[in-house]
Amino acid sequence: SDDMYRYVWDGRVQAAGISPYRYPPAAASLAPLRRDDSTIWRYINRKTAFTIYPPGAQAAFWLIYRLHADSITWTKTALTLAELSALAPLALWLRRQGLSLLRLLIIAWSPLAVFEVAGNGHVDALVLAPLVLAWWAFETRRPTLVGFSLGVAALLKLYPALFLPLLWTRRDVKAPLAFAATLVGGYALYWGRGGSVLGFLPTYLNERF
Repeated sequence: SDDMYRYVWDGRVQAAGISPYRYPPAAASLAPLRRDDSTIWRYINRKTAFTIYPPGAQAAFWLIYRLHADSITWTKTALTLAELSALAPLALWLRRQGLSLLRLLIIAWSPLAVFEVAGNGHVDALVLAPLVLAWWAFETRRPTLVGFSLGVAALLKLYPALFLPLLWTRRDVKAPLAFAATLVGGYALYWGRGGSVLGFLPTYLNERF
């Protein structure tokens, strides 16, 4: 997958103090960031399109870039570690169910996880830990943590928002309020810094539907 080159690029743009939602990669204003770059720029897809990734993912791209700039290998490694971090809340869930922790090997040794994350470097790896934490919080009756965890997951990739109705106990207001507050807080980090925080998403949806 060439998506990871966009992750690195968005991290580079943010490290330069520019909102990733302000310009597409091919913009003239970003020409200094493309100079003498033969490892990242040439492989970016949709160079004339604004970024599609939500604020949580952008924050992760910035952090990964700050720790090790312009490294595809490090980006894949960071995403792999993020996916493996889901083993901690999953262990809590298994223990609560009275199940063997050896079941963690089902995901830790999954060939699909190795191929899609360590190989292709998909950003979905960031979503797994908060999503599992939300499920554990639901079963242990922690609605605020449910909403917060799902909010974090949705800031990383939008589809976890669909889990809210499944993990929402009727008449509970804490979970949806925590979810909404987390989303608003995440988008507020990039609001007003130039460009639309929705990025390429509206155009992408129009192309698909």
